[in-house]
Amino acid sequence: MSAISVRKAVLADLRAILKIEQANASAAHWNPSEYERLFEDSGIQRLALVAEGANAIEGFVIAREVATEWELENIAVAPDGQGQGIGAGLLQALVDRVREAGGTKLMLEVRESNLAARRLYERAGLEVCGRRKRYYQQPPEDALLFEKKLT
Repeated sequence: MSAISVRKAVLADLRAILKIEQANASAAHWNPSEYERLFEDSGIQRLALVAEGANAIEGFVIAREVATEWELENIAVAPDGQGQGIGAGLLQALVDRVREAGGTKLMLEVRESNLAARRLYERAGLEVCGRRKRYYQQPPEDALLFEKKLT
C-alpha cells in the first residue's frame, strides 16, 4: 500500500466521495444531498473520514453516534485501491476516533453475501451479533449485524 493518511472529510471532498460510492455496488447508495448534509450542523452527530493518497481520495467511511454507540453507515474504497489495506486503515481510524469520543460500541449491518466486507469487519475485531431477515432489497437479502465493544 502506498502512503495513505486518514483525515476528517471536508465539503471539498464531496465529489471524490460520490465518485467512489458510485463505483462500488456494495456501498450504501445515498442521494448527493444526503452526503452534503454530512457537512451541515444538523444536530445529528456524524463522522466522515477519508483516506487520502498522494494525488487523490482513495476511500471514505461514515458513522453516526446514537448516545455512546456508533453505527458505521457507509465505507467504500476506490476500485483501483481495493485489496491494499485502505478499508482496514479507514476502519481502524474510525474505531480510534469513536473511542476518543467516548464511544462504547461500533455496530453495522452488511449483506450476508458481501464476503469481502465481512472479512474486513472480522479482521478488525467485529463479531456477528444478529441477523435482519430480508433487510436489503434489490435483491432481497438478509443483513448480518456486527458489533465491536470499545470499553
